[in-house]
Amino acid sequence: MQFWKMNGAGNDFLVLNNLEEKLPEEAFPALARTLCERRLSIGADGLMVVDAPRADGDYRMLFYNSDGSAGEMCGNGARCICRYGYEKGLAGEVQANVNFCELTGPDQLYERTFERGVEDFTYACGTGTGSVVAVLTLLGKVSGKGVRAEMRGGVLTADAERDGDRIANLYLTGPTNIVCKGQVTDEELTRQDCV
Repeated sequence: MQFWKMNGAGNDFLVLNNLEEKLPEEAFPALARTLCERRLSIGADGLMVVDAPRADGDYRMLFYNSDGSAGEMCGNGARCICRYGYEKGLAGEVQANVNFCELTGPDQLYERTFERGVEDFTYACGTGTGSVVAVLTLLGKVSGKGVRAEMRGGVLTADAERDGDRIANLYLTGPTNIVCKGQVTDEELTRQDCV
């Protein structure tokens, strides 16, 4: 089983390409629990699975927290999956977490996210940053242009384009990093366990 390990502003993920591996979806929760365990396996905040699209996309993302629970969305993981898709030639050209923030200057904030599934504060949360900047923009607390959100894992910049009393477009930029590429050889986790 081939994988990449990536991180987005300190959130780290194992990326599994199911277009190649062809594992049943029921196997992913157990894989996430096993492979994301930091002291007994590779270790990560979550498992990101690249799978076949259901509509017109190039591919779809499935996200599992380290405890095996399915995640609705992960902004930093989505940024990593976008880079993965680009690097692998898969793409064309280009409920309920709690976010705390403190304004530290004009269009600058410090943010912390307590994430369900992880059950702790994470190094970063791209989805949370986008939400925080969108709300602060609508409240008139930030301009919505080049808003810098500092987290333990790094800095993300968000641009929230306002259209009256709603956000029409939201852009999130920040670092991604390929940590390693490898092959899982864990003798306690055989391919047979995943089928």
